[in-house]
Amino acid sequence: MMIFYFSGTGNSRFVADYLSEQLEDECFSIGDIVKNKLPRRFYSQKPYILVAPIYAWRLPRMVENFIMRSNFQGNKNFYVVATMGKNSGSCATYTRKIVDSVGLTYRGFCGIVMPNNYVRNSNMPTEEEAITIIKNSLPRMAEVARDIKIGDPITNKRVHFAGWLLSGSVNKGFNQFMLKSQQITVENSCVGCGTCADACPTGNIEIKNNRPVFGDRCTSCYACLHHCPEAALGVGKNSQKRGQYRCPTYADFKEAYLNG
Repeated sequence: MMIFYFSGTGNSRFVADYLSEQLEDECFSIGDIVKNKLPRRFYSQKPYILVAPIYAWRLPRMVENFIMRSNFQGNKNFYVVATMGKNSGSCATYTRKIVDSVGLTYRGFCGIVMPNNYVRNSNMPTEEEAITIIKNSLPRMAEVARDIKIGDPITNKRVHFAGWLLSGSVNKGFNQFMLKSQQITVENSCVGCGTCADACPTGNIEIKNNRPVFGDRCTSCYACLHHCPEAALGVGKNSQKRGQYRCPTYADFKEAYLNG
């Protein structure tokens, strides 16, 4: 398998690394591919796997565009695994249309519940809360890995009765208005270290005169806010009071909680 992932705070990277270990395959960061303008022609003898978060009940537009603008050769089977808060809306329906449109064979969609990182309107989980959520999702990750390994399709178990509305009109409003209107604020505690620019998966941040300058490619992952060592970045009202969240790496989690 060739596993592609998009991740801001590490949730999707965690799942991708878990699948990589179980399936003995390699992971590739969509953020790195896009940021560094790397070729998007891929070849795999085994199925492709995409791991990405759900933003407003669909995959991030950046990820949808990655699928549509890449050339996938060899095996045409394509699995989609999405990290999410509570439910995926109708994300599977929209994702299937995109996968079908580029001539790939859709092998299913599965949502994996991971800790919430949408700091714009939610308090961030404590470390203990985050670890509990991740532990509770490990059996589902194992099911997905097993199904992919034996060539079975994967299925989603968390949908929403109004998914068509959430993934349709609500998502459209999110992309048309929320992304355009949001302003990342920078407090005086910023030291110009550049951590936010390094963390941004879209290359949307430059450091000028020891201050971050934001472009127009924000995808609302908020990696910049969550990785800032000074907690100097904010979005909306009171976001800095809601804490920061960074998912542990799968390697660190495994050593701390799974070995022995």
